[in-house]
Amino acid sequence: MTPFLPSPSTAEATTGPTSTERRAGLARLSLGFWRRASKSSQKNLRSAESEQRILSILQDVAALSVADALTSMGSRLAGLYQDEVTERQRRYGFNKVKDDDSVHFWKLLFAALANPFSILLTALAIIAIATGDHATFTVMILMVIITTVLRLWQDYKSLVKASKLASCLSSPVQVIRKTGRATQASASDHADPPIVVESKELVPGDLVSVKSGDLVPADCIIISSHAFSISQSMLTGEILPVDKAGDPHPDEKHPVDPLSAINVVLSGSSVSAGEAVLLVVTTGKNTYVASIEQSLQGRRPRSAFELSVRKVSYLLLSLTLIMSPIVFVIQGVVNKSAGWKNALLFALSVAVGLTPEMLPLVVNANLAQGAIAMARKKVIVKRLDGVQNLGVVTCCCTDKTGTLTVDRVQLNASLSPFNEPSSLPQKLGFVNASLQTGSRSLLDQAITSATGVDPGDLVTIQKLGEIPFDSERRILSVVVPAKDISGTSQPYVVSKGAVDEILDRCTRYTAACDEAMFATGSVRPIDPAVMSKIRQTEAALNGDGHRLIAVAWRKCHGAFLTTEGAELVSSDEERDLIFVGFLAFLDPPKADAADAVQDLLDLSIEVKILTGDAPAIAVKVAREIGLLKPHGDIGTDVLSGTELAAISASLDRSQLIERVRKAVIFAKVSPYQKRQVIELLKEGGEKVAMLGDGVNDALALQAADVGISVDTGTEIAKEASDIILLEKSLSVVTHGVVLGRKSMINTIKYLKMAASSNFGNVFSITAASAWLPYEPMLPLQILVQNLLYDLSQSMIPFDNVDDDFIAKPIEWSIPSMIRFMLFFGPTSSIFDIVTFSLNWWFWGIQSDADPTVPVAQTQWFIEGSMTQTLIVYFLRTNKIPFLRSRPSKAFGISAAVLLVVAQVIPYIPGLNSAFGMVPPHPLFYGFLSAIIVSYVALVSIVKVIYFRIFAEWF
Repeated sequence: MTPFLPSPSTAEATTGPTSTERRAGLARLSLGFWRRASKSSQKNLRSAESEQRILSILQDVAALSVADALTSMGSRLAGLYQDEVTERQRRYGFNKVKDDDSVHFWKLLFAALANPFSILLTALAIIAIATGDHATFTVMILMVIITTVLRLWQDYKSLVKASKLASCLSSPVQVIRKTGRATQASASDHADPPIVVESKELVPGDLVSVKSGDLVPADCIIISSHAFSISQSMLTGEILPVDKAGDPHPDEKHPVDPLSAINVVLSGSSVSAGEAVLLVVTTGKNTYVASIEQSLQGRRPRSAFELSVRKVSYLLLSLTLIMSPIVFVIQGVVNKSAGWKNALLFALSVAVGLTPEMLPLVVNANLAQGAIAMARKKVIVKRLDGVQNLGVVTCCCTDKTGTLTVDRVQLNASLSPFNEPSSLPQKLGFVNASLQTGSRSLLDQAITSATGVDPGDLVTIQKLGEIPFDSERRILSVVVPAKDISGTSQPYVVSKGAVDEILDRCTRYTAACDEAMFATGSVRPIDPAVMSKIRQTEAALNGDGHRLIAVAWRKCHGAFLTTEGAELVSSDEERDLIFVGFLAFLDPPKADAADAVQDLLDLSIEVKILTGDAPAIAVKVAREIGLLKPHGDIGTDVLSGTELAAISASLDRSQLIERVRKAVIFAKVSPYQKRQVIELLKEGGEKVAMLGDGVNDALALQAADVGISVDTGTEIAKEASDIILLEKSLSVVTHGVVLGRKSMINTIKYLKMAASSNFGNVFSITAASAWLPYEPMLPLQILVQNLLYDLSQSMIPFDNVDDDFIAKPIEWSIPSMIRFMLFFGPTSSIFDIVTFSLNWWFWGIQSDADPTVPVAQTQWFIEGSMTQTLIVYFLRTNKIPFLRSRPSKAFGISAAVLLVVAQVIPYIPGLNSAFGMVPPHPLFYGFLSAIIVSYVALVSIVKVIYFRIFAEWF
């Protein structure tokens, strides 16, 4: 295409400034650019510094005239010479956001191994093998291997996929360059025809020619344009195109967000209409999108789930370090005949007993079960932790377009000048949109596809002429024939466009709402009072979040009485127009959006909107879906990007957090401000989910406890996410929250029951060690009992969860776990001591030389296994088990099978001798029945007391 360049007179100025002051100032700007670009290519700057650096560069260049901008970039209207391009490519590299990265397997392996629980299990395994306990060593190492392999495989797949998604693709672009060397440059140089090069070969200072359908290959400013608009949906997620032009507005020279600057276009945008010549300002790793991508390369903040697992691991490690030495000393002193080596083995068994070896397996099985269930709901879990992170979410931040709205602009209303329903604007708008030349905009498509107009009478109208749209007039007009009152065919101009531009050209208006097209019966002059009412209508519609187009018509001055081919018409015909009203557009809320929001609110989850759109549009959507009241002052509910920047500088941290927590809508916020909002909410105690699909959402997605994107989102957003939706809807997120809470509750269920059971066992062992002259249970028997119990809990991921546990967010509370452990652990110890007493006084086993010591050990093994396993049916719920809360079949059957296995081991020849067991006394089963009944009764009483005191269960 032929580039739209400034006039030659402007080119003369680009060969050099005419004054010393200008030359010095522009030289400083130019040198500042190169210096900043050079530094950024040598090292990674922190994200905030990177953003400010790029913003500063774009603001500096965008604020200049075309001539000065070219000079500051060391360029000219004729383009760069080839030797300049070569030198700049050498200095600044290719125009690529990211280098090709390989997947570092060993780093992933180290990350999978380096967690406190795996370290604890590994340490215990080393002690076990050092003391000759091969069975304990095998079990511990097996648990570490299973956990590490599961985590490694999941992370490896995610990284491979992310690496593929982030691979850079280069596309052809048209660039204006000169052959030869820069020493040949002169003021009379003219631009050669554009040549096609790969976008990765662009350098700062290049002139790029773009047209409708092209991608913007770098961060640029507009040198010249014609009817130019771009889509920033990849960056913002917003679907409506944005008009751009080459002249900077005074109030837009220093925007908070470069997306709002009228003469700045960023890499990743696409041209919706028109054509332009762009001056490349920054390329590759120095672009705005690159600053976001570089920020994502930093260490991701630990999620709520990761922090909770770490706290629990430290708790269990502390208990082990405290209890094991105590048992070791007591056992060594009391049972001197067995020696200190046996005391060490016994203490090691206690450490094993305190450690729920199945925790990694149960956690990962819970996560996998949740991921499978979510897959059935069209949800891909990219990081397994995301499942349980959804379960603890207290605040859901979401973008607006496509999540709360249908992601399609629709004609919402056709209104008279005074805000009354009228079909006339829609009819004339249909004629204009259906007859215009070239591709239709989203607004034109909304007009032609809207219901309420019968196109049958309109499509037969033929176009006599057209006045095309351009970015200065912001109006498109067509000339069509119609019969006047006398029946003579006359040409009429039908215009639609920006409200200000249309009204500036109108001197009359149509007063009747049901007037026929081109009828003059109700046409009245526009006086100041009428114009004031029209402007009030405009303000009301804008305040309600509508995108407006004004429609007008008039009888054509020229003679267009033939329909043989349409011709271009002078824009002089767009004067003395008759204003007929407004067409109001919206991206309406989804049908299920209000229900989905209410479902989240019912789950005690706050919903906040983070959008790059205008506050009025976001408020309109929020009111329609029930996030805000239908009417009244919005007060502190809305916070714009400009306001957020102001209060961030003026308020202290606690005040800023409180202000952000009160807001429901964050409008016109930059990518870094979105991340700031997420971080402030987390600092205020919220567990945050972020739903977004644009490049501008990526930083917030990474900062959130759980990031959620969609399969149609930008690659950088998907790369930063934990969960990817195949259907962009809040209702899908609601299902994910419920599944996440079930997964979380089942994990906490296992932890509390296992910790209380193991603590009770260790409490009993400590008491027995100080009393009995023999080991109450052999180390191997402790390990087998612990393993049987853990196997019975392996089906917890498939257990049912009571509805009232899902009604609100639940998190891993260390104080709650300690309370639960201290309440219910010693409860089981009471009946362990009863068993010791029976062995001591009823059967008289009071010496380590007594040959019936294996009977005592076996009887405690059976009693401990029975009570430990059976009681899970009662501790899995705060309700009456089986009657008001039933376990799942898989969980119920697995526990029952392990109960049977614990009973039959002492009777299996070979196996019983391997474990040091013998058949118990027949009378023992009578005592065992009484112990179980008493234990169940006591636990039921303690459950009531615990719930009344702490008003919690899980």
